[in-house]
Amino acid sequence: LVEVNKMCNVAGRNLRPDLVVKDEKNRSVTIVDFACPFENGADAMEKKAEEKRAKYEAERAAYERQGYKATCGAIVVGTLGTWHPQNDLVLRELRIPASFSRQMIKFIVAETLEYSKNMFWKHILGDRFTAKPYLNLKFT
Repeated sequence: LVEVNKMCNVAGRNLRPDLVVKDEKNRSVTIVDFACPFENGADAMEKKAEEKRAKYEAERAAYERQGYKATCGAIVVGTLGTWHPQNDLVLRELRIPASFSRQMIKFIVAETLEYSKNMFWKHILGDRFTAKPYLNLKFT
């Protein structure tokens, strides 16, 4: 079962993680939140990743009390496309094959850069800026 941006009230807190992957057969749950910090440096990225993991710790613990092997993770990408090394571990935890994750990483970084660029030009040009479709990536 894959849930995207759905209410998760397993711990009674009504939070909306970006991604919850539940495997009933293997009794495992992975909770993932995505982040794009504006701060500079690896320190800021690690701080944001830890913040995201801590945010869903109560949900992880609640799933474990129900007999699941539960983990929390974060996918953190800097506004200029910096890929946090811990992201690779999260992708492995989600059981995404290495060949597919390489394509995903390119797509995620490219989309992040595109949105950052659009935010910059919107700030500079205001209402005169119109974003044009950029990516038409397809996963093979």
